[in-house]
Amino acid sequence: MEFDLKLNLVIFFFKTKRPFQNVQFYRRSSLLVRCTQAGKAKILSADPLIQKRFTIVLIILFCICFFSNRGSAATIVNIEPMVTVEGRFDDNFYMTENNAREVYTYIIRPGVQLGVTTAKSATYLLFTMDMYFYDDKSDVPQSEHPAEDENYVGYFWVFDTKYALTDRMTLGLRDSFFRTRRVDRYDEFTDNTERRLHDINRLVPMLTYQLKDRFDLGLRYRRQDINYHDTDIDDSVEHRGIVDLLYNPSRTKTFDLQYQYWTFDQVEEDYDYTSNQLLLIFQKQYKYTAFELGGGYQHRDFKDPDLPDAYTPAYRFAIGWRNPPSFEIGRRIFESDSLDIKSHIFFDYEKNFNNLGGFRTDNRFTLSMGHLFLKKLKLTFYGYYLFSDYDYFTGLTADGDPAIREDEVYGISGGIRYLINDRWNLLFVLGKTDRSSNLVGHSYENTYCNINFEFNFPLGRIRVLHN
Repeated sequence: MEFDLKLNLVIFFFKTKRPFQNVQFYRRSSLLVRCTQAGKAKILSADPLIQKRFTIVLIILFCICFFSNRGSAATIVNIEPMVTVEGRFDDNFYMTENNAREVYTYIIRPGVQLGVTTAKSATYLLFTMDMYFYDDKSDVPQSEHPAEDENYVGYFWVFDTKYALTDRMTLGLRDSFFRTRRVDRYDEFTDNTERRLHDINRLVPMLTYQLKDRFDLGLRYRRQDINYHDTDIDDSVEHRGIVDLLYNPSRTKTFDLQYQYWTFDQVEEDYDYTSNQLLLIFQKQYKYTAFELGGGYQHRDFKDPDLPDAYTPAYRFAIGWRNPPSFEIGRRIFESDSLDIKSHIFFDYEKNFNNLGGFRTDNRFTLSMGHLFLKKLKLTFYGYYLFSDYDYFTGLTADGDPAIREDEVYGISGGIRYLINDRWNLLFVLGKTDRSSNLVGHSYENTYCNINFEFNFPLGRIRVLHN
């Protein structure tokens, strides 16, 4: 079996002559990786941080591919190169209350997905390189820097693997890495408008053990590192332990008693804290519908002796419908823009503390809908409302009175995706984000539009037989 594919955007070139004989990833930038059947992976040149993390992921991947399949009949491999070209326009790019600036954004995003399945393991790897280019629509004031000064090359990968050690015990490892200017990558409640370049890495080893026929025990540890490129003052590390005791009275019902304990440490110790959270979560799946109801309590103890301990009830309610059915519930499952989903509607409400930045309590409502018409045209709608109640962030109102900050944020967008064929599709999105704050200088409105051209080239399933 031979195939030779070139994605000639001067960005990405993927080539393989024979499956697992010689797999090479080329990029005309700082990264060059060569992998061989012997399990060797050599990165010829790369950013030191990217090289270290990507080498670890490759070593784990090849150990799983070539050593965990002993005694199994076959290994199933899926490989899918892809590339996205995106254009975006924002009429208030920096999301400021006054002096809005209109900016064009151009993104080129090559990548590859790799899935490996054996009798006892399942492994998934997604890697993209995200190149951002900015261009001001109008002349830039002398006191401000041009948007093109923020051009950068970002990276994103997710590595996820599970291995059945015994009939009752499963080991897992998940690693994700972002190099981005988007702060919402690490705090789903955030509406922070900063655009500083930073790296985020989450490493999550996990273990699941079946105690009895209807009871399971899940153990997870998550380490999250955030490192800014311009300064290390705001760098932080989070250590989090998660214990899940699950009771499954039937195949469609689950009760999850979950306990989390974590510490958050920042170089500048303004809001370092230790948190304890206990939740009871109930999930129920029907054929096309699923819902989740959870409630509990979080206690947060700040290291600063001047900050009192904080307590809040934590809630989550979610309900979703999709066709074809899903065996899971969650925002990513129902908001997914996967072309395999013909129709979906999803709503959730969540209340909890935020994780980073100025300490506050957040209430978030989310609604997402989508439908595929005529097998070619997919329409989507997405909206959210976020209310943030700060505890220690003070400032002046428009009347000049001191007050504690309160924000209301809503976002709304609609999209049209045209499926040109199985490999090519075109997406247009129009949306608006609006934040209203009681303090001067924190409100903004931004209207944006996106045009995405996406190309996927599934190379098919490769079945590798073992003696």
